[in-house]
Amino acid sequence: MSTHSLAGRYYKVLGRIREWLGTVSGNELSAQIGRHDRLVGKVALEQDISLHEAELIVEESAEESQRL
Repeated sequence: MSTHSLAGRYYKVLGRIREWLGTVSGNELSAQIGRHDRLVGKVALEQDISLHEAELIVEESAEESQRL
């Protein structure tokens, strides 16, 4: 298991916790950040790339979808 997959798994778990805490506390921004972290972790895990690269991919994808 590479360090990229460990970091991806960690970010997925961290995102799930942040999302849950945001939902429970009624803080939508925190919940949204948690969903973002989960997505970055999933991309990093599936592609076996660093978190930084996964973050760039997610941001690119978000910018592309906003242009449409």
